[in-house]
Amino acid sequence: MTKSGTRIRHLVARRNSDGALRFYWSPSATLKAAGFAVVRLHGDLADAAAQAEAWNRKADDFYKGVEPAKAPASKSIAGLIALFLGAPAFKELGPRSRADHTYYLGMLENYAGDVPYASFSRIAAEDWLFKVKEKHGPTMRFHCYSTARRLYSWAEQRGVVTVNPFSKLDVPTPSRRAVTWRLEHLAIMQQAAVAAGRPSMALACAMAFYLMQREADVLHMLRSADDGEVMTFKQRKTGKDMEIHIHPELRSWISKTPKSDTAMTFVVDEATGRPYNEHTFRRRFAEIRAAAGIPKELQFMDLRRSGATYLGESGGTEDEIASMTGHENREMLAIYVKKNRRFTQNAVVKMADYAAATTKKQGENN
Repeated sequence: MTKSGTRIRHLVARRNSDGALRFYWSPSATLKAAGFAVVRLHGDLADAAAQAEAWNRKADDFYKGVEPAKAPASKSIAGLIALFLGAPAFKELGPRSRADHTYYLGMLENYAGDVPYASFSRIAAEDWLFKVKEKHGPTMRFHCYSTARRLYSWAEQRGVVTVNPFSKLDVPTPSRRAVTWRLEHLAIMQQAAVAAGRPSMALACAMAFYLMQREADVLHMLRSADDGEVMTFKQRKTGKDMEIHIHPELRSWISKTPKSDTAMTFVVDEATGRPYNEHTFRRRFAEIRAAAGIPKELQFMDLRRSGATYLGESGGTEDEIASMTGHENREMLAIYVKKNRRFTQNAVVKMADYAAATTKKQGENN
């Protein structure tokens, strides 16, 4: 099954408990008996179709009697990656972090999967990261670097390797995004979403801004998380349990956004009546943003940080901001929240109010 209507062998779609559509490659009984297993496919339908076709080619090779590809040698980088992906340290990561690690380590495996992990040098590591930067940019290079460094650090701690070729490489942290949504931007975006027949997009923007959560948490947020006053959920990336009081503006958008009869999430694709997958959501968001005339530099992921910055401008303390975002590291929070003159203005107002209250109290005591 594809968008063109062509059916692809062994490609099946299933809905999970929250109504989201998932794709799988489901082999026949004959293939299962030969050692093939059901495989979870990633991405949207087009991505899943390409992955299913790749598995079908392997199945065809089996029927033709072609020698199957050998499993990665245990001493190779591919073998080390496989070992890490099966370890508790990896399984304890949040769903999004596991997906990211798998993706970045897959890039390393594609580059040097057959290389013995003990002989992979710093020069080889630098060469790989240089090529990643040339093709994908500095941000992708940094993510690949930090993930590969973690892989080798994990192996080093267990005595599997004695040297980490990624340790202390000169890979600068990419510049933090400094753009923020203002309330007027948010209002224009929401108006455009409603005009386009996508009130779900307006609600998603409100959730990201006022709950200060990531895209994945917004898209997977169940209506059962709302007890009428507080939203209770677990962050998908960190696994942290969150309890956040619902802002009146967000409550207004929840109340006026139609509920789906077929999905349990807040944010539902009006075209399907089902939760969005991230690819479709981002396409629709970009379309509405363009129609609204909002600069493309303002991305959905910036709404979370913008909400945190707005809370800081409003006089929120670091502890109050952290209670919303889930950050436990104050240094990370300081990087995350964009400081501006409103912060210093609030500081001066608080000092003045405190001085006035102190003077008043001293007068009363005299």
